[in-house]
Amino acid sequence: MQKSVFECELSKRQLKILQKQIGRMLPKSGEDSNIRIYPLCMKCHKKASGVGRVAQSIYSKHYIVI
Repeated sequence: MQKSVFECELSKRQLKILQKQIGRMLPKSGEDSNIRIYPLCMKCHKKASGVGRVAQSIYSKHYIVI
């Protein structure tokens, strides 16, 4: 099992495109593959912290893709 998390700055249009592309990449068999997407509000974004080389971003609309 691989668990990866990505933070993305996406417009609603970009999010829909990403969802379609990911959907095409997932196996069609009964395997337990799934992608979860969570919106990240401004309040939570301000609380985020990191270790190492953490890129600074100007808040627009963030999604967490797991």
